[in-house]
Amino acid sequence: MSHEVNRWKNILLVPALGAMLLAGGAAGTWSCDNCDQRIHKAEENLRKAVERHGEHSREAENRRHELEETRRRCGR
Repeated sequence: MSHEVNRWKNILLVPALGAMLLAGGAAGTWSCDNCDQRIHKAEENLRKAVERHGEHSREAENRRHELEETRRRCGR
């Protein structure tokens, strides 16, 4: 009986693990168009933060960090 239970666990587990691996790999890749949009949005957010709070504000620093992170993820 326990061998049959283990067999069914394996039958259900293998496709679930495969789906998780595929989803994880897809989440790490961004298309060029998507990257361009994300970078543009991050630049706009930085510009607005500088206008509202000042060049050296905490908000502007946070937006700079977000912009750099977006560029890094896009490979730029």
